[in-house]
Amino acid sequence: MVYLVESFCSIQGEGKFIGRPSIFFRFGGCNMSCNGFKTEYKIDNQTFFGCDSFYAVDTKFKKNWQEINTINQLIQELENYKKEFNNINEIVITGGEPLIYANDSIFLEFIKYLNKNNYQITIETNGSKEIKKELHEIYQNTIFAMSIKLANSNEEFKKRINLRAIESLIRINKNSFFKFTLSKNDIQNGILDEIVILKTHFSDTQIYCMPTASNKEELELNSISVIDFCIKNGFNYSDRLHIRVWNNKRGT
Repeated sequence: MVYLVESFCSIQGEGKFIGRPSIFFRFGGCNMSCNGFKTEYKIDNQTFFGCDSFYAVDTKFKKNWQEINTINQLIQELENYKKEFNNINEIVITGGEPLIYANDSIFLEFIKYLNKNNYQITIETNGSKEIKKELHEIYQNTIFAMSIKLANSNEEFKKRINLRAIESLIRINKNSFFKFTLSKNDIQNGILDEIVILKTHFSDTQIYCMPTASNKEELELNSISVIDFCIKNGFNYSDRLHIRVWNNKRGT
């Protein structure tokens, strides 16, 4: 069984394919909490902190997630969008951490269905979950947008940086890429050192850096520092177009 939090049609807001019209499937559950990103949310008058997709990470929201028991539920969801957006063939699978379902039969059938129907698939992942070698062929047309968590996530190093898992994703599809979420303070506090570790191990993999932002105000606060950081180090800058256009509205 997998859990679907939401689906929607929008443009890709960040990374290598920014601006492309896409259909998004956001799955629930994650192997990290990333309270260092400090997006504040409340449950029963208690305050918590997490990433900007906290509602797809924290299992306290599980009652709002849809149980997916058959592949037909996901196919029907997709077909509903295709009635109105027939020219879109980009599918973005996000979360949470969708690769917690990498070995699940329903998730695998969905990937097979998308491949059979010539969709371009991007899976947004934290890069910590390794895909079994016998499943690599199923995922070979999938591009992994690897948002590796750095020290600013407050997760422990050995949990968030799994070189073996990253290597397996790049081996599956060499067009996969890194994207890092950075703030002005992160840059001043030496976040480059961890990015260099990954750049050293995976020198041919493109790097995109984007501003930490849960709203327009935070985006503006961090954008220039991240742009300067990219110019200085030869990385690609990625804006977060969905936040710039729609602020913190869900389903964009």
